[in-house]
Amino acid sequence: MNPSYLIKNKAYELGFSKVGIAKAKFYEAEEYNLNQWLDNGFHGTMQWIEKRKERQSKSFKTTAIAGVFIFFLIPFNGNAQEQPITEIGINEAVQLAEENYPLLKNKQLEINQQQAKKANVLDLGKTQIYTSGEEINDNQGVYTWVNIGQQNIDLLGISAKKKLMNAEVKLAEEALSLSQLKVEREVKKAWTSAYSAKQKLQLYQRLDSIYSKFKTAVELNYEVEAISKLEFSSAKNQALQIAIKKEQAYDDYLIELQKLNLWLNSKNTLGVKDELILADDELIIEQSLENHPALQVAEQKLETSTANYRATKADLLPKFNVQYGIQEVQNQSGFYTYQAGVSIPLFSGSEKTRVKTAQIQQQIAQNEADFIQQQLKINYQQSLQGFIKWKKSKDFYLQEALPLAQEQQNGALLAYQEGAIDYTAFTQMLRNSIETELAAIEAINNYLNAKFELTYFENE
Repeated sequence: MNPSYLIKNKAYELGFSKVGIAKAKFYEAEEYNLNQWLDNGFHGTMQWIEKRKERQSKSFKTTAIAGVFIFFLIPFNGNAQEQPITEIGINEAVQLAEENYPLLKNKQLEINQQQAKKANVLDLGKTQIYTSGEEINDNQGVYTWVNIGQQNIDLLGISAKKKLMNAEVKLAEEALSLSQLKVEREVKKAWTSAYSAKQKLQLYQRLDSIYSKFKTAVELNYEVEAISKLEFSSAKNQALQIAIKKEQAYDDYLIELQKLNLWLNSKNTLGVKDELILADDELIIEQSLENHPALQVAEQKLETSTANYRATKADLLPKFNVQYGIQEVQNQSGFYTYQAGVSIPLFSGSEKTRVKTAQIQQQIAQNEADFIQQQLKINYQQSLQGFIKWKKSKDFYLQEALPLAQEQQNGALLAYQEGAIDYTAFTQMLRNSIETELAAIEAINNYLNAKFELTYFENE
């Protein structure tokens, strides 16, 4: 057995997530990088690495690299064996993502943000407080000791702005619903991909066990000269290839777990359970898309842009101004002053430009809503066709091909040991069963992804 494989396999059994093996050889180009690594304190409490840096060049070149190798192999917590990966089902994964995924949290914050803006629907304009004097001579004149004015009070635009803010809150709520639906779909796909990778790993683990026993049988046949050296070498090579594929399958599984855990945003890496429910194939063929969140978001964007256009037009309506002051005239108190009027933007080019822009945005939102409605129908039909295709493939493998492939795997070794088949027949039988099972795993994965795409269009 390949020593590299044995070391890595044992390390994985102990709970390590990644193992690498490098030659204990010094590379001149890496001396600077190593010094930088030590200067930055990345060696942690392993002060012995830094102390050995001062030794003779030859000693340094052999021990420092070994130290780096050990650093990467051994985790700092030192208790990898005590931390098995917790495995979760597909529904648990969706629930965790809905609770922890940052995008959904941000969407909820956007709702809170829009609700907070509703407090500003009443615009009372700007307040002015000042004092003044008029026609003053020898301390005689008109003094306004306190004057309070309120400028640009927007009373006529309250209704339009209130409708705009309500529309923005509704849009944020619809966007959250759509994001939740998309996250659910993507998490299910990520979980299924990890599940498929795990199934491939378990396949190669079984094959590794079969080939280990097969190699033992081949060695016995070779010792009694029942087979040629070429067949013996070929059998050992087959066993080694399976061992390598098993190692690659483990790496692929870890990669898929990393992708899944990005959605879960969990502190600890979570794995996937072996159980997978393939029931509930009866889906609604004629699906109504009128209430789909994607269309609801598009229609709400249109409604929001319409409300924005009306609110922008309302800015052209008159604004009210009021003013009140306390006066003293010719050293006589008890006088008051007031003013009331309106401000009309008769020559406000910037306000008219904003109205025109809002009107164009309304047209853009209408076009987007029409396009999304058509796009949803096409995507649904494509998803339905994909589901039907992969359901047939899944049923074929589960009901016919896969049981036969597993029967071949279970019987091939026994048949070879009893002399019923030779080396060539054994390898051909195993090769066919492997191809069949890998195709079955792929078909189930495609079927589930097609199902998730189709259920994306459900309104219930």
